[in-house]
Amino acid sequence: MKRLDYLLERLQNNSCSQDELNELKVLLKEDELIQNYFEQEFESIIEEDNNIPPPSEKTWSAIEKEINSKAIVSNKKILRKRIIGVAASIALLLNLFFLWKSNRNTPEWISIKNTSALAKKITLPDHSSVWLASQSTLEYPSEFGASKRETKLKGKAFFEVTKNKKKPFTIRSGEVLTTVLGTSFNINTIDSLVEVSVATGAVRVATKDKFIDVIPNQEVIYNSNSKSLIKRETLTALYTMWIHNEAIIDSVSMNQFSKYLEKTYKMPVFFKDENAKLKKLYSLRLNIKDSLQTIIKRINYINEVQLKTHKNMIEITSK
Repeated sequence: MKRLDYLLERLQNNSCSQDELNELKVLLKEDELIQNYFEQEFESIIEEDNNIPPPSEKTWSAIEKEINSKAIVSNKKILRKRIIGVAASIALLLNLFFLWKSNRNTPEWISIKNTSALAKKITLPDHSSVWLASQSTLEYPSEFGASKRETKLKGKAFFEVTKNKKKPFTIRSGEVLTTVLGTSFNINTIDSLVEVSVATGAVRVATKDKFIDVIPNQEVIYNSNSKSLIKRETLTALYTMWIHNEAIIDSVSMNQFSKYLEKTYKMPVFFKDENAKLKKLYSLRLNIKDSLQTIIKRINYINEVQLKTHKNMIEITSK
């Protein structure tokens, strides 16, 4: 009963998803469930309010006609069930009508999976742009609603969202909901992790019981195993190279850049002296096709640190 109450309320508020509409269709076809539902509704109304105005003469005429067409029954209990049955039938017809109307007005959801090796650009109904990474899936409605713009993501994507303060843009990634009004940011889901890094504007990353606001060059990492939501500084330009193929970084500390090396080349970084962490890289151009050795040679040539690979690690020392 609670589930039917919930779905009918969602239907009334025009907030039913396609899956919920399909579930409601099935429930409304179960005669015994509908009969019990309206019988409970009838009793709760009588108990809560004894001053309910009597039904109109027209309503009673319709009920009497239905009863007399079968047989005149003196038993009040049976008569009461008859009245409830008629009310349930009328309510069922009304619900089916509104369900049909809602189905007509509910936009179809589109699902796109990028099976190619390159990023795929998708233009959404509000002219927002999404670069969908390989083997990632984006779902969105053919038309956005009057008060919100909902999407769903599995995998990795970069969003450039058209500004609209009256219609927040949301991305559901597993247990994480990212909400924006207009900005650009990167979302990546890897196993139990969801990573959101912001390039421009600001976004809100939320789980069931907490949220964090994120600004450019910050990222939030959610771990579904530990249910932790952590914010930290990052270099967003480095994590959007998969779209633009290259990036130029300036005045970036080796400590910050080491996180990129570890993540990209799957090798731990070891600083042989603490001072090396504070050394900065200036005007370093990176390409997504660069090998680790290419980057090491480029850094060693013009910067104040020395990098080398040793025992499956990247060692960094001050010059």
